[in-house]
Amino acid sequence: VVGCQTGSKNQASSKPISERPPDRDTHAMLSEDYASWRSHVISQVGYDLSLSLSENDKEFVGTETVEFKFAGKPHDLTLDFTGGNIVNLAANGQQLKVKYNGYFVELPASSLVEGANSVSISFTHEYSKTSEGLARFKDPEDGSVYTYTDFEPYNANRMFPCFDQPDLKGTYTLKVEAPSSWSIISAALETSRDTVSPGRVQWVFPKTLPFSTYLISMHGGPYNVWTSQSGTIPLRIFARKSLAKYVDADGWFKITQEGLEFYQKFFDTPYPFKKYDQVLVPDFNAGAMENVGAVTFAERYIKRGKPTREDREILASVALHEMAHMWFGDLVTMKWWSDLWLNESFATFMSALALDKNTEFKQSWQSFFAAEKIWAYWSDQLIVTHPITTNVPTTDQAFANFDGITYGKGASALKQLRFFVGENEFEKGVANYIHLHQFGNATVGDFMSSIEASSKKDLQTWTHQWLESSGVDLVEAKYACEKNKVKDFEMVQTAPDDHPVLRDHRTNVALLAEKNGELSVYQSVAISYNAPTKVPEFISKSCPQAVFPNYQDQDFVKIVLDSKTLDVVQTHLKGVADPFLRMMIWASLWDMVRDGKIPVQQYLQLVFNNLGDEKDYKILHLVLNTVHGRPHAPAESVLFYLPNESKDEKIFHKGQAQLIESFIWSHLQQADPGSDFQKRWFDAYVKTAETQTALSRLQEILGGQSTVPGLIIDQDRRWQIIVRINIFNPVVGSKLESQERLKDRSNAGLLMSIAAQAVRPDQGAKDQWIEKFLGKTDLPQSHLTTAMGNIFPPTQGEFRKGFSSQFFKHIREVAKGEEGHFQEQFVDLAPTQCDLESDRKLGEFIQSAQDLPPAMAKELKIVHQEDQRCVAIRKVARQSMTMGKKR
Repeated sequence: VVGCQTGSKNQASSKPISERPPDRDTHAMLSEDYASWRSHVISQVGYDLSLSLSENDKEFVGTETVEFKFAGKPHDLTLDFTGGNIVNLAANGQQLKVKYNGYFVELPASSLVEGANSVSISFTHEYSKTSEGLARFKDPEDGSVYTYTDFEPYNANRMFPCFDQPDLKGTYTLKVEAPSSWSIISAALETSRDTVSPGRVQWVFPKTLPFSTYLISMHGGPYNVWTSQSGTIPLRIFARKSLAKYVDADGWFKITQEGLEFYQKFFDTPYPFKKYDQVLVPDFNAGAMENVGAVTFAERYIKRGKPTREDREILASVALHEMAHMWFGDLVTMKWWSDLWLNESFATFMSALALDKNTEFKQSWQSFFAAEKIWAYWSDQLIVTHPITTNVPTTDQAFANFDGITYGKGASALKQLRFFVGENEFEKGVANYIHLHQFGNATVGDFMSSIEASSKKDLQTWTHQWLESSGVDLVEAKYACEKNKVKDFEMVQTAPDDHPVLRDHRTNVALLAEKNGELSVYQSVAISYNAPTKVPEFISKSCPQAVFPNYQDQDFVKIVLDSKTLDVVQTHLKGVADPFLRMMIWASLWDMVRDGKIPVQQYLQLVFNNLGDEKDYKILHLVLNTVHGRPHAPAESVLFYLPNESKDEKIFHKGQAQLIESFIWSHLQQADPGSDFQKRWFDAYVKTAETQTALSRLQEILGGQSTVPGLIIDQDRRWQIIVRINIFNPVVGSKLESQERLKDRSNAGLLMSIAAQAVRPDQGAKDQWIEKFLGKTDLPQSHLTTAMGNIFPPTQGEFRKGFSSQFFKHIREVAKGEEGHFQEQFVDLAPTQCDLESDRKLGEFIQSAQDLPPAMAKELKIVHQEDQRCVAIRKVARQSMTMGKKR
């Protein structure tokens, strides 16, 4: 293979390794320097682990033997183990005095030898309340107890002592003693289940193939199980008993079989891990996790009513993302977290490709654009953006890099690379990469070398431009016509001042013209560009009415619509014939709002004029999200950006909100009964209802006094209505919440009940939750983060402002005492008011708070930047309102 050492400055292996180990900080993290030293001196790691689990104990008990080889003269060594208790420690038959600081176990050099070593440990550890490590959950519906694990990036050591880094792959032999009613699920199929005492069974699992510590797993409980087969690969799905009735196992197995068929062919490598389990687990922090042979999924992907096609596609997308990891991440693993993108970007890209090529979901690239691509554009324009491959000095920083760059931009860059080198060449290069590095670790240089070899292209420049630099380029088509024919046409690329990198791009450019009320593409051409690039294929063609420079979305670039195109698409938006192109134009128009190029009320008028006739569900979903906000970003929406401070602005805002409410209700009435469109219009109505008329209407629908023909108000939608009513009418809402909780004793019902309590406009109720956020509590993290996510809805800015002093006073305490997911959620409570005062206060605090954990500091800068953006958007809106009055 032709070698290419691109990206080597970010690779742990390229750093000089000292003879003696670097010092370790007394902290729940691992540094790249120490990990590099450890991987230099340690090899052939194996874990023989036994665990004892029970239904009622707060902690679990474990014993293990860790075997490894030490190269050269031994030095003091550490095993990672956060938050546990060491009962006994021995090395090579020598009993050791325990030296354990709560974060790692010290093994003195005198206890180790050159060559083969064996360390024996007995330990205990409390079950996690944060889902990091080994978590325990008691089902509020039936009292059943379940356990599950989540280890990425640095949490395997919260279950057992280990060398918790990706490039020290190990084998795992596992024994688990548990209640006899439980199933135990791990990377391999068990070899035996033996009764060891009344009501207790020991599960024995064989030695696994070698893989990284963050990929081992252990889940236990009285799970419901479904079984199937994909060729010779056994398939199983597990879910809690109380959730089982909502699981469409047949549909899930179908996607699993289609995915395995596609990936084995694409990677030219059989599925390597003998069986494939998928486990639904409660209170999960992430969406899903690619544990070898036992993937875990958050239960939120299972709907308690008939799922929409979009719901089914989202689950399929996540399932195929995790499955792609079995090859790209599990079989071949990045050496260090600086190349995390080799896992996440590729799985994200491959999921969309597999959906398109081998399932019913042929709009997967449209979904990719609406989710990952837009997320990536947003992330890459933040002040905290970073290169796709980046320096990661600690595992704390690795946690902070699970973001839109690592997932969305990296996947978009891979899509661009495939278009740049050719589909066949790309596929051959990927398969070669898997063949060369299976069961090992690799770097960006290894991956790009394989693509270079298959494509016969030198990709060092491409690697530097796309993987080692930040920022979104802009592209605009500049053209001139004469006698209705194109006289001149060129593509012009520019870069933002803070990231002045012009990249090599390849894209499709499309010319559009109107005919019979439709705006359609009449010619497109694929071009490569960097400097201003002429497009001779368009010369002498009919002069276009509109031009789109990234037709079919192969490129990663921000589109600047020329003035003629902008005018045409605004007047012919619903007439754009290609739904994917129509979606991209909608996204460009929303970008213009967020960039201060057009006032938000102008965009809203486009919504009123065009969205009611929309026949593409994905466009409807995307645009309605811009109106009322996405679930985790309600303040990035038309309703929030409309000015709402002065008396006149409040009148204007109320009027626009009522227009939105009426518009959505009208089209809800017109939607086909029982259709996905009807469900989406209804969900939007719930999210935008503010008037007494709308809230009363929702209450009547909830109580059955009124109906929407064909629409079934399932349990999840009942709770959405109740939460909305609680925002505005706590007296009625409180009664509805209490009544519903008696009917719905599920975990999902419990979390929605918490949401309904948190949103009430009652300072006393909010103070009670805030005390729990800031103090010691026995509540699971999922309860606290649910309350945090709902306590300050956008319509209750005065409560958020009132929390300001407490936020700044306590944020450092949260930084020291809580886990990463909790910390990030707490930062989202920052006093962002979309005004100059909140901008100033946040800016001053950020300058003084240089000691926050990386993920927390990053999130704080993001919410500050979004607050500044809101101020700018409202300024443009006010200027437009003033001009309108003058006219």
